[in-house]
Formats: sequence, structure tokens, C-alpha cells
Amino acid sequence: LILEFDEKTIGYVQVYRVSQKDLAEEYQYPFPSLCVYATDQLIGEPELWGLGIGKQMLLNYFTNSQKADAAILDPNQDNIRAIRCYQACGYRILKELLKHELHEGNLCDCYLMEYRPQ
Repeated sequence: LILEFDEKTIGYVQVYRVSQKDLAEEYQYPFPSLCVYATDQLIGEPELWGLGIGKQMLLNYFTNSQKADAAILDPNQDNIRAIRCYQACGYRILKELLKHELHEGNLCDCYLMEYRPQ
């Protein structure tokens, strides 16, 4: 999905259903039989960071359109701004994923975060 704000492209969102195999093996997710979606996103315009743009859009998409039981994401532990944003949206940290993601040639530690609809 392409994110637009004031008729200008500002970033993207990738949304996908996570397979039960990946939930169990890659994430050691405690509820692999649930319908779980994951997302990766980027807002590339720093002046738009922290404004809450699109914050509820994805959560509504997951829970209303896709009937997801949960949504997960795995931010780099150093990305404090993103983690705080996700927590403000209702995500909670489930656990650490050590050396989980390759970023600029290094394996980085991430958090597995989960959102569950009320």
C-alpha cells in the first residue's frame, strides 16, 4: 500500500497474513493457530513523523476487513520512536527476537509486538 498525505506520496505499508509455520518457527508466537497479520511500514518524510498519520488505519484494516485475531510487527529495538508509536496504538511487546533482522550488514535485535482487538 502507498501512503499519501495532502496528495503527496509519503511512504508505504506492506501487509501480509503470517503462516502458521512462520508464526511457530520464526517468531515462536504463542498462538500460532490464530489469524495473524504482520506489517512493515515506512513514512519517509521526517517532518511527518510523530503526527499519528495512518495510526488507526492499519488496525481497522486488520480487524474489520481481514477479521484478524491479532497483528504483529518486529521493530528494531533501537527504533524507540516507532516502538512508542506502536504502543500508543495498542501494541504490546511480547518478547525479544535476538539477532532477528539484517540491517545494514548487521543482525539486529528486535521486539515481537502484538496488537489484539478489544
